[in-house]
Amino acid sequence: PVLQHLLHKVASAFVDPQLRLPNRTRLVQEIDHRRRQGGDDELLILLNLDHFSETNEALGHPYGDRILRAVADRLRERCARQVMVARVHGDTFGLLGPRALLNPEEIARLFDEPFEIDLTEQMLSASQGCVPLGEVPGDGADTVKNAAIALKRAKASGSGSYCFYDREMGTEVQERV
Repeated sequence: PVLQHLLHKVASAFVDPQLRLPNRTRLVQEIDHRRRQGGDDELLILLNLDHFSETNEALGHPYGDRILRAVADRLRERCARQVMVARVHGDTFGLLGPRALLNPEEIARLFDEPFEIDLTEQMLSASQGCVPLGEVPGDGADTVKNAAIALKRAKASGSGSYCFYDREMGTEVQERV
């Protein structure tokens, strides 16, 4: 029982308890692992639900939790097995996999059909920040940070947008800070 408890505790350090997806820590580890394996054809997408906080506030946190579960389920079901689906935080998900399997336009189409929440149809959209692992140096934490920079730029462009990170974005952020 003690060993089982310890194993559960260690495993839970890498899994989001609410959605049962790998968490940010596990995603960072996997990015580092794939880089070591020569994952130049890999892509990280941070996907953030548009206007989620307003929906969460207006309809309540239990409803927001059901939205998150529905999104997680759709991502798990529709993304290829080679794509890791993780919950980075709040309403931000990470998708990590071969570029050939992660096209931002196709990911956006996953949100074309409504999500059924409490027997009602809920339309959602998501913005995406993308980082090709082979084009941007750094470790897993840097890669997630860079995807967050691209995500912020995508959100500024409007709902359902996506943006690929480039080094100029990072330089602009550093100069501003």
